[in-house]
Amino acid sequence: MAKKKKRVSNKKKVKPVNYLDRLNRLKEISFQSDVVPEFVGVTKSNEFTRFDGSIVPSGITYHIKYNGETKTELYLTGERFTDDSIGLIRIKGESTFGQYKRLRGKLTNQQYFQPYVFEPKKKDFKRGFSYRFFARKRFGNKDVMEISETDFKKASVMYDVVETRWFVGDNKYEMQIQNPILVEELVEKGFIELEDLNIMEGFTGKEDELLPLRNLRDLLIRSRRKKRSRGKTKKRGKRGSQKGKSQSSSTRTSTQAPPSGGSGGGAY
Repeated sequence: MAKKKKRVSNKKKVKPVNYLDRLNRLKEISFQSDVVPEFVGVTKSNEFTRFDGSIVPSGITYHIKYNGETKTELYLTGERFTDDSIGLIRIKGESTFGQYKRLRGKLTNQQYFQPYVFEPKKKDFKRGFSYRFFARKRFGNKDVMEISETDFKKASVMYDVVETRWFVGDNKYEMQIQNPILVEELVEKGFIELEDLNIMEGFTGKEDELLPLRNLRDLLIRSRRKKRSRGKTKKRGKRGSQKGKSQSSSTRTSTQAPPSGGSGGGAY
C-alpha cells in the first residue's frame, strides 16, 4: 500500500504577547517629546489647579500644548512634555489664545450698528433738549455715524460710542449758544469728525433776517467779521474827525485874513 503524505500547514505559530510586560518596560524608559512648545511660563499663586482640585504652588514651570483641530489648549507641567508631566487647569487669567477665543465668540454674535437719522420727539421739544448718540468703528475704515439709543446701550466691543445732550425747539438763541459748546466737548473726546455738525438741527422756529449759524466754523467766521468791521469803523471815525478839524481850521483862517489892497483903493 502507498504511504499517505503528511499535509504541510503554512500557518506560523504565533507566540502569545504579554502586554503587561510591555507596559512595564515602557515605564522604565523615560520619555521626552522633541516638540518645542510655543509658550513656556511659570505659575503664579492661585493661578492653576490639578485635576484633583488641589492648588498648584507658584514657581512651577509649565508649557501650553495647542490642538489645531479642536481649537483647544492644554496646560502641562515642565518645559516639554514628558512622562512626568501633569495636567493643569487654569482658574485665573488667560493666554493670548484664550483672549482670542473669547473675543472671537463675542464678535461672531455681534451685530453691526445701523445709521440713525436724528428726529427729536414731542417730549424733547417740550423740555427743550434731546440726546444724541454717535459711534466709531474700532476696526476697518473707522467711520463715525449717528446711532440710536438702542444700539448705544448694547455696549459693543466693535465700536467706540459717545453720548451728548442736544438743545432743540424754537429757542434759536439758546441753540446757538449751547450746541456749539456740546460740539466742542465731542471733539475733545476724540470725535473730530463731528466738528461740522449742524448746531441748528432740531430748530422749529421761524428763520429771521439774520443768517443762521450752522456749525462752529460759521460762528468763528462771523465773530472775525464783526471784529474787522469794528476796526474799520473806528479808523473811519478817526479819519473823519481829522478831516473835520482841518476844514474848520481852514475856514477860520479865511475869515480872519484881511482883503488884499482894500485900504489903498480909497485914497485915489
